[in-house]
Amino acid sequence: MKAFDRLLLRYGLIGLVLIASFCKENQPTKATFQTHHARNIVKYARLFSIVPHENYTLLTILPPHGQPMCYALYPKDAPPAKLPDNCQPIPIPVQRVALYSTTYVHAFEILGCRQVIKAFAGTAYLYSDSLRAAVLRGQVVEIGSPNHLNAELLSQLHLDAVMIYLAAGEENKLSLLQRIGLTPVINFDFMENTPLGRAEWLKVVGLLCGKMQQADSIFSQIEKNYLQLVDKVKNVKKKPTVFANIPYGSTWYMPGGDSFMGQLFKDAGADYLWAEEKKSGSLPLSLEAVLAKAQQADFWINPGSMESIEMICHTDSRFRTLKAVQWGKVFNNNKRQRKEGGNDYWESGSVRADVVLADLIAIFHPEILPHRQLVYFNQLQ
Repeated sequence: MKAFDRLLLRYGLIGLVLIASFCKENQPTKATFQTHHARNIVKYARLFSIVPHENYTLLTILPPHGQPMCYALYPKDAPPAKLPDNCQPIPIPVQRVALYSTTYVHAFEILGCRQVIKAFAGTAYLYSDSLRAAVLRGQVVEIGSPNHLNAELLSQLHLDAVMIYLAAGEENKLSLLQRIGLTPVINFDFMENTPLGRAEWLKVVGLLCGKMQQADSIFSQIEKNYLQLVDKVKNVKKKPTVFANIPYGSTWYMPGGDSFMGQLFKDAGADYLWAEEKKSGSLPLSLEAVLAKAQQADFWINPGSMESIEMICHTDSRFRTLKAVQWGKVFNNNKRQRKEGGNDYWESGSVRADVVLADLIAIFHPEILPHRQLVYFNQLQ
């Protein structure tokens, strides 16, 4: 087995470990900038841009709905004489932030700035050992549901930034945070249409923490690993068919063909049944429509909260007719999941696109990575 595959088996590459060792949690850091002639340094993500200038950096969030949001980030120990008038100023590195999604957590941890997380919405769903310990010590405050902003509590925490997502029609969240004097940083990682684009939101966290160089280095390694894996399957002759998720009520939300999950299936050498549906979000489908199309599919990936084949069939007896169920080719992303709540697939997996891809390749094409032990996925029994 090649050395690269052995590194992936250990979940975490030596390069990343070495990088992270330079950004230990308690070391002070200063923000540094380089001039790139006003060039966007983002390679894959389509929903944000980063343009470094001499004394500050422009971060622009480009939401799939609504108006772009501009931030001017500058080193707090050397504020520039003038910043763009139409941008929210943010002195960095930030010292106190609140997060509204588990998908943001690992970026702070891998950059060695976990300690700036002072508040989190839904702490019961955290996987990170260090963050859960910080919650128990009272160093991280529970701020309630991700769907409800506790403005009174947030206003008391003296936060430098609040990282949050906005669904269509939720612009009131943005205005509420601004009214109480807080700086919302909107994160649309889940709406990116490529896994590397989603992982590249690591750079936004790197910018906030004053660790852009580390963020760029770590992302470059993830990108390198990912592209090497894609190259391993580019010439496969047989591509197994696959579908994903499970219905909620009467609706089955299937990843769109232009979603990051759809791209993952393609990059892993699979034939995704809804690849032709060019949508980056979810496709609301009827149960009957999915059953008809997925009847002979080879694999079923990520069936929600299901923990066994029997549990799936008990949910709806019609699932027994699916080829993937009959052949036992059902894999869920719950291998690193706590009984009390928290799933690492939704934390480190959001950044480590390379590790997720290696898992899927091992599932669809075990002959390519024959000795790989799955990191995030379980084969349901």
